Amino acid sequence: MSRFNQGLGYLLLALAVLLSVFQIWQGVTSTISATYFRPAHLTWVMVLIFLHYPLIKNAGNKQEGSPIMVAGRLLDLGFCALALFAGFQIIQFDYNDINYLLFGLANTDLLAGVVFTLLLLEACRRTVGWVMVIIAGIFLAYSAFGDLLPGTLATKAYSLQELVQFQIFSSNGIFGSALGIAATTVFIFVLFGAFLEVTGAGKFFIDLAFAIAGKYRGGPVKAAVIASAGLGSISGSAIANTVTTGSITIPMMKRLGYKPEQAAGIEAAASTGGQIMPPIMGAGAFVMAQFTGVPYSDIMIASIVPALLALPISVACGGAGIIVGVVGQTGIGLQFTQFVMALSGGYLFTALLLISLVALILGMGLPVTAAYIVLAVIAVPLLGDFGLPLLTSHLIIFWLSQTSNVTPPIALAAFAGAGVANAKPMKASVEAFKLAAGLFVIPMMMAYTGLINTSADLLGLVIATLQTVAIIVAMAMTIEGYLLRKLNARERLMALISLPLLLFNPYGGALPGLMVVTVLVALQWRMEVKQSPRTKS
Repeated sequence: MSRFNQGLGYLLLALAVLLSVFQIWQGVTSTISATYFRPAHLTWVMVLIFLHYPLIKNAGNKQEGSPIMVAGRLLDLGFCALALFAGFQIIQFDYNDINYLLFGLANTDLLAGVVFTLLLLEACRRTVGWVMVIIAGIFLAYSAFGDLLPGTLATKAYSLQELVQFQIFSSNGIFGSALGIAATTVFIFVLFGAFLEVTGAGKFFIDLAFAIAGKYRGGPVKAAVIASAGLGSISGSAIANTVTTGSITIPMMKRLGYKPEQAAGIEAAASTGGQIMPPIMGAGAFVMAQFTGVPYSDIMIASIVPALLALPISVACGGAGIIVGVVGQTGIGLQFTQFVMALSGGYLFTALLLISLVALILGMGLPVTAAYIVLAVIAVPLLGDFGLPLLTSHLIIFWLSQTSNVTPPIALAAFAGAGVANAKPMKASVEAFKLAAGLFVIPMMMAYTGLINTSADLLGLVIATLQTVAIIVAMAMTIEGYLLRKLNARERLMALISLPLLLFNPYGGALPGLMVVTVLVALQWRMEVKQSPRTKS
């Protein structure tokens, strides 16, 4: 059995490297059209998943050579064979022959579509978890049995033929734009990020952060924010960011007197913000590798990492494609829009709160990318009905999709930080939630101000930026009761009152709100300056 597993390991290694080479070749040449490239990519990914994530894990009394472990690995190979069969059948499908539109799919094609969909759900279960499978299953059931529902929720009942045609043999379902993004842009940037990690860029960001902020008060905290922003530009994962930078910053924060839960929450909040950083460093990866003299063999080994990381992302986007397809096929997005519009009473603020709640629930079980895709399909049209521009609507959804990393009861980045800090996960998530308030504030500001400014109104952009910073500062003072020193009850109340003035700008209240925050900060600064000589003496 050990030789068998070793052979599977070598096979996994070879397939992972070849997938990275294939993706780079396709990215450079664009030889294969999306119609055939996306099924090939997802088939390859599913084979890797069935090899890398075994059906039966080696745990408890299940020894490596036991019959149940052998049977599990044989089933995994069977899944790989089925994926290759279904993928090949889909790739060689003749879209120029319109008979399938007139008379339906051939039995072999129909079988391939059903098998591929079931294997995709199983791959999602192994990598992402049951939540994605359940959500996708509910949407598929809605397509098949929607005529049984009452009122406006009812829809046409689609046959198995129609479902497979739409989900598999069109560009609107599994192989739609969601998978296209994962198979092209996301994969390449993750690959570049792996190259940067191998060439030492990750350590560079951490060292640079401590060089900039380490000598100041609260240096490890500031360094955690700076390092997380740098790593976020090449990582794309708040959890990985938390573990990487947190392994250095969390112990240092604890030595400075921060509670373990505080240290974990600070790092999780900083890493979640870092995840939003654009991946601007990727283009120089190959030049950096050449300058540093990293052996080509190390680069090839590094390509295994993104191949195994693009796995959950690709199948999650494929699973999200099922949901996107059902929304397009049944028109349920319109019903969702009408439902939220009615529940919100036509008020944008209430609608944003409802969308935030949906984002939080989705984020408890879905990766950020998948949660964003699902939420964008059903919520962006709603925000458009309130008059928000398309770009603003999508950015609001994108920011809200990040909140699950730091929001109880399931906050994966905070839980990862708690593991590093040896802290209680729930308390760490509460601390992260308080510190990541900007994730909730900025979407509101995008909706109510000119923070997303696509015109040349520079003054409006500056005012909106100052307004947003003031809200974040006021919220921090209100929640924590501290800025440069502890706030008294009156100062804390003033900070609380300034929040609705700054956000909603009633009767031109943004300027008074900004003045209140400015006065509070000035008072804090003045007291700090007065007390500092005595502190030093």
